[in-house]
Amino acid sequence: MVYLYETERKSYEDYASGRVLFNRQGTTSFPVRLASEIFGRCRAYLTEMGACGPYILYDPCCGGGYLLTVLCFLHGDELSGIYGSDIDDAVIELAQRNLALLTRDGMDKRIEQIKEMLHQYHKESHQLALESALRLREVIEKRQITPEIKCFQADALSDSQKMLENCGQVDMVIADTPYGNLVDWTGTGSAEEMLHAFLDNLLGVMKTPSTLAVITDTKQRVKHEGYKQVDRFKVGKRHIILLSKKDRTGI
Repeated sequence: MVYLYETERKSYEDYASGRVLFNRQGTTSFPVRLASEIFGRCRAYLTEMGACGPYILYDPCCGGGYLLTVLCFLHGDELSGIYGSDIDDAVIELAQRNLALLTRDGMDKRIEQIKEMLHQYHKESHQLALESALRLREVIEKRQITPEIKCFQADALSDSQKMLENCGQVDMVIADTPYGNLVDWTGTGSAEEMLHAFLDNLLGVMKTPSTLAVITDTKQRVKHEGYKQVDRFKVGKRHIILLSKKDRTGI
C-alpha cells in the first residue's frame, strides 16, 4: 500500500500506549501512521465534495479511546468535535481518561502523575514518559481550535437514536471494528450480518456528504445499499474501506 498523506516515516513514540496515553489489558491500540493516513483520505474525499472542515469525528467502537486521542493530537486544528462510544462501560472509563489528555487540565494532571512516579521509582521509562507528555502539552497549547469532546456508552449495532442524541450528525466516522483478535461483536448472527447492522445503524448520524472508514480483516465483506465505496486499501491483515452515505437520489 502506498501512503498518500503520511508519506514520511516519523517517530510516534510520544503516542505509545501506556507511555502517556493510558492502557489496560484487553484493549487495543492502533498504528499511528495508518490512523493518520486514513484521516487524510477521509479529509481528501470530504474536501472534494466541498466540505472543508473543521470536522466532527466519531468512533462508535472506540474501546479505550486510543485512536480518537491520537487523531486529535495529530489533527486537532481540523476537528470541532471528537465523539466516542462503546458498548462496554469499563472501556468507556478508560476512553474518558485518554480523551481528557486532550485538554490542558487533563494533561497537566498526567504530567504531575508521571513526575510523582519518576520521583518515587527513578525509572528511565518515566523520564521518557515525562518528556513525551511535555511535548504533547505543547501540541495542546498551540492548537487553534478547542473541540467538543464526548464519550458515552452505546451499542454500535442498535443504539442509533442514542448516537444521534449525543453526536448529532457527523462528518467523519473511523471505526476499527471487531474482527476476533482481542474483541468481537456482541450480538447474534454472522460477522457479516452484524457488520451490515453496524452500517445500517450509522446512517442516521452521517451527514451528506460524509465519509465512513471501516477497518476490518480481509475476510469480511463490507457492503450496504445506503453507502457507496469511495476508496479501499490493505495494510497487512487490515482492510480499510471508505464509504460515503448516498444522497436521496441514491448517488
